[in-house]
Order: sequence, then C-alpha cells, then structure tokens
Amino acid sequence: MPPFTTRRYWIPALAVAVVALAPLQWVSPRQVSDDFWRHLHVNGSEIEQYDNLESMAGSADAVVKGRITDIAAGRVFGWRDDMLPNPEWTRVQYATITVEISELLAGALRREDMERVALEVMVGSEETGSLRSSLPTEDGFFFLRSKGDEARRLGLSSERIEEERPFYRLVIADGLLRIFDGRVAPAFAADQPFLLELEGMPADDVRARIIAADAISALRQDRAG
Repeated sequence: MPPFTTRRYWIPALAVAVVALAPLQWVSPRQVSDDFWRHLHVNGSEIEQYDNLESMAGSADAVVKGRITDIAAGRVFGWRDDMLPNPEWTRVQYATITVEISELLAGALRREDMERVALEVMVGSEETGSLRSSLPTEDGFFFLRSKGDEARRLGLSSERIEEERPFYRLVIADGLLRIFDGRVAPAFAADQPFLLELEGMPADDVRARIIAADAISALRQDRAG
C-alpha cells in the first residue's frame, strides 16, 4: 500500500481525537442566573426607596422564598409608532415569571397565590422563548408588591384593580436575593450599598432578619391602629 494512503486517513483521525478531547465549558448556576436576569434588567428611577434590608422587608406586601419555574410573554402596553427609528419604543413588553413558593417569610398572599405567584418584569425586545430554556435553578428571597393592592391604594377603578390582581412586581428592580450554596447574592446589577453588603451572608441569617422585620412591622401597624 502506498505511503500516502496511510497519511490520508491519519489526518482526519487525529482531528477527531483532538475534538473528542476538547474539554466542555462548565457554567456555574450563578452565571446562568446572571445571564437570565441580564436580559430582564431595566434601568430607571425607583418609585420606592430603601436603605436597609429591614425596611424593604417590612414594606413589601409579601416576602417569599421560592424558585423560578417558567417565563412566558406577558402583557403589552402602548402602541407601535412607525414614524420612530425604532417603532417599538412606544411599546412596553412584559414577561410573566412563575415563582413556585416554598415559604412565606413576611406579609401576606391571597389564598390562590400561596403556591405560586405571577411576577411581571419588563423585557424590552427580548424573546422569552430563549430565556425559558435557561431558567435559573437557585432559590431566592423575592420582595413582592401586589399590583392589585397597589391599584386599590392608588384609587384606580374596580375594573383596573381586577385586571392587576393576578400580578406582582418586585418592590424595586433589585428586590431579589439569590441563594447559592447556602449564601446570599444580590440581584444582577444591584448597586444599592445595603444590598451589596449582603453578598456572601448565610441565607439562614438573612431569612431570620426578614422574619424579624415582618414582626416589627406588624407590631407598629397594631399600635398605629
């Protein structure tokens, strides 16, 4: 057999061997979570302002420990304006995130929301289908505002209150503490000092502070009443 025949088969075989030995890149749960929230993070001024964990927990309608199990395209507000460079600038697209609840730590939920809540977040032009395939896997503490109760407090119409009732939002854009290996990590792109200071704290300690803040808030309300 001519020498060149052996070389003809050896080169592809070597290439296959190199590909087979190439290491697979491992992505940590935190990297998966950061990438997910990167697509959902919305910059803007906050209606609510907090300077510590206790005030945020005490003000929330509910604080739950839970995990994201789904995301779907949600409501759309506004209109399409073809006169603009980007016709979608006048539209606001929401995604609805399903959070399965393992524990109610503070505040209260409607009976129908005790197992899971529908959390609304703005998504810009991102498609939710691609995000569904890379959902975060960690538990987290979600600081929630009931959109139905908020509409009622604002004196909106009964029709609007009913429209908003199924949905929740985070009290602030960074109103989420994620849990990795038993320790807390602030929301992606969080920039408030009191949230950044919680980085690495044991989740059990943060949980205890949330529960204590709820008890103090309830006591103050009883005295005010």
